[in-house]
Amino acid sequence: MIRQIDGRHVLFGMIAFFGVIFAANIVFVILATDTFTGLWTDDPYRKGLHYNETIEAYHAQQAAGWSYDVELAGDALQVRVVDRNDKPVDALTLEGRIGRPTTDAFDREVRFAWQGPGLYTAAMPGLAPGQWDVSLSVQRTDADQQSPYKVTARLWVKQ
Repeated sequence: MIRQIDGRHVLFGMIAFFGVIFAANIVFVILATDTFTGLWTDDPYRKGLHYNETIEAYHAQQAAGWSYDVELAGDALQVRVVDRNDKPVDALTLEGRIGRPTTDAFDREVRFAWQGPGLYTAAMPGLAPGQWDVSLSVQRTDADQQSPYKVTARLWVKQ
């Protein structure tokens, strides 16, 4: 005997189909909101209000003509800063953060000490292997520079 499909079967099939889709969407939304809030920065509205100042600071940084090299040498993080003529830049204050790109659970504050012409170091004992992001603010200790120079770098720590 062949069973015929009537309206009731179609209704239950549609409810089951869309019920599975709806349940899967709920699971994905819960997982997505638990793992990432959607915010890339603290207080994005206020930072957006000052975006033109950020652009001006970027242009001033480019006009300064400094370049930098960030590397990990043993248990020390080293930053070398030179001007456009490859002369070391001294009289700087460097501070910032080092952390993993995917989480802020391992972030550390970093403060550098002057070690020689254009060379600044900070002790970084026990960095786990993998990828690390360095974000620094470089400020002249004399008062001729208003906005800080921003330094960002990605480091790979090998085992």
